[in-house]
Amino acid sequence: MIKVGIHKVKGNSMLPTIENGSYVFSFFLNPLKMSPKYIYKIIHPSLGLIIKRFKYIDDSGHLWFEGDCQESTSSLNIGKINRDQVLGRIFFVISRYKIIIL
Repeated sequence: MIKVGIHKVKGNSMLPTIENGSYVFSFFLNPLKMSPKYIYKIIHPSLGLIIKRFKYIDDSGHLWFEGDCQESTSSLNIGKINRDQVLGRIFFVISRYKIIIL
C-alpha cells in the first residue's frame, strides 16, 4: 500500500531546496529505498516532524540525516534514526515562486 502526505514546511533548514512556507508531498512504500539524493519526512523523538536529506547508513544500520542549509540542526544533533521513524520520501514541493519535482 502507498501512503501519501502533504505538509507545510516551517523553517529554513532545507534552503535553498525547500523554502519556509512551502508545501511538500511525500509517499511511503514498504520497503522505502534510501538514497542520499532524496529528502525524507521523519518523526524525531524531540524535534517532532522534520524534513531532512538522507546522508548515510552506519555500521549498526542506523540512518543519518542532515539539512541543506548550514544553519540547519547538525546530523550529530539530529542523531541516529531508526528506519521505522522514516514516514516517507518527499517527491514534490510547491513554494511561492517555484514547483520542484524531486
